[in-house]
Amino acid sequence: QGHIVVQRNGTGKLYIYVDDVFHIGGDSNINVTSKDKDGPLGDPKHAFVYYAGTSDNILWLPFNLRIAATIHIKEAQIHIANGTGIVGNIISGGGKIKLDGGTNTDVKAIYAPNARVELSGGAGIKGIIVCDSFRMEGGATVEYKPLDDEYKDMFENAIGKTEYTYGNWQ
Repeated sequence: QGHIVVQRNGTGKLYIYVDDVFHIGGDSNINVTSKDKDGPLGDPKHAFVYYAGTSDNILWLPFNLRIAATIHIKEAQIHIANGTGIVGNIISGGGKIKLDGGTNTDVKAIYAPNARVELSGGAGIKGIIVCDSFRMEGGATVEYKPLDDEYKDMFENAIGKTEYTYGNWQ
């Protein structure tokens, strides 16, 4: 039940680098703007989490976490579950991203060109998803929202590394 409060008065940004083991317990927050654990989340452009876990690792984000950040994953799998909400972006070189258990994720983008993305159990995503394969079942929803111009710069380096054309699919 930890809370990372970002009180931003200037132009600084929060960077969290995790080399090996990344464990975050339930009911925790990253990039909230006050000491109130249910307070407003900060701007996801001001917080970045980098996880260098290998393909054998699973980054598990369980039990009602609230995160406003861009999350970069080198190779690890990601499992977002049980009411966790992420506002921001997920950029992954890993092979699997799973969202379930009522997860509510308002991403600008999930950019995971090598991954299988699976949504189930009432998981909801707003934003765009770029992945290798996709499966959705069990009351899951996806609401397409185009990538804002302010976020396109963030993906400039990643997009150049794979076959991908930004467009509008309806």
